[in-house]
Amino acid sequence: MKNIKSNSHEKYFKEIEDINKKYKKILKGFNGNFVKALNLKEEKEIFMKKIDKNEIYNPQMIYEKRVFDDRLIEELKNFKISLKNDIYGFKKLYKDKIKFKINQYYCFKYWGNTKSTKYAKKYWGEPNRTILRKAKKYCKDFKREKIKFITIDHIELGEELKKEVKRLTNENLEVNYTILPNKVNITPMKIRIRVNPFEKYTTLDLKRLKVHEIGVHHMRCYNGRKSGIGILAVGSANITKTEEGLAAYVEDIQGVLSKAQMYIYAGRVIASYYAPKKSFYEVFKILKSYNFKNSDAFTITMRTKRNICDTSQKGGFSKDFVYFAGYHKVKKYCKHNDIKDLFIGKIKTEDIKNNKGLRRYIKEHKESIVTIWDEKFKEKE
Repeated sequence: MKNIKSNSHEKYFKEIEDINKKYKKILKGFNGNFVKALNLKEEKEIFMKKIDKNEIYNPQMIYEKRVFDDRLIEELKNFKISLKNDIYGFKKLYKDKIKFKINQYYCFKYWGNTKSTKYAKKYWGEPNRTILRKAKKYCKDFKREKIKFITIDHIELGEELKKEVKRLTNENLEVNYTILPNKVNITPMKIRIRVNPFEKYTTLDLKRLKVHEIGVHHMRCYNGRKSGIGILAVGSANITKTEEGLAAYVEDIQGVLSKAQMYIYAGRVIASYYAPKKSFYEVFKILKSYNFKNSDAFTITMRTKRNICDTSQKGGFSKDFVYFAGYHKVKKYCKHNDIKDLFIGKIKTEDIKNNKGLRRYIKEHKESIVTIWDEKFKEKE
């Protein structure tokens, strides 16, 4: 009986390996990074000058050109996976991921015009009225606190993040300094992080980014890569809310999630909700009504309009609501479940709840999971 079980498992993992190879081959030519804005700095300067004069202006963005081959989509659509004998549920994760990847492809293909919005919603989802109300209440009740901090430059930040990865995994993190619509962007599969040299950084940012980018994003991918199961490394379908919500929640657990940061997250919900319906300037003014500073209101709005060239048009990029919404989702999940399970790889809470095979795999491999905690996680009282 033991040999039969061993042989069936060996056959199963060979199937998973073959599926992963085919998946990677199809997507080899697809650039999954966000499309880079070529004139962000210049447009921000123009916008700020107009605002100071109380004039209406909507940034006119120029994005890098990318080539898209629709044969990739046809290959994905024709990629059939049988769920027969899906011992650990990985076939199901791949099947869902393939369907999901098609929406990302079209979101990027139509980047720059409002058509991209439709696929952004399918790929990342969108905020509902319940989470919008919570976000608005948080912003309305928010009161700024004076917190002591030390300013650090972008190079010091990058070097410290590099040291943190070395400490946790003994890997060498590649650090690139380039303009971004946000402060940093990590690519754990390539063991690389990009840092925006035009942003201001503090010791508080460093503590938070160590937890958020390295402790969660990088470590979830690291455990996935270490397992040898490709889908655990690249991520299952629609993981963004869990991914970012977990990062925010762990920040809170580690005591580095400031009220000011959650205020930003709540602002992103508001902007994500209104961006598909309003212009850049209108979204900016809505955020201003919740007392956001000009610089923060611009950054938040740009993040939610970053897939539109003419930002006077309706349309936007809904991803940013997931930080605030995901925080509440993961917090609820962790009241009754072990947070360590979410570090088996880049999976979402629903994958564990709805996939019996995956739960079995996690139980059998729990001791191999590496996290930033020295002892078993305990819910903060």
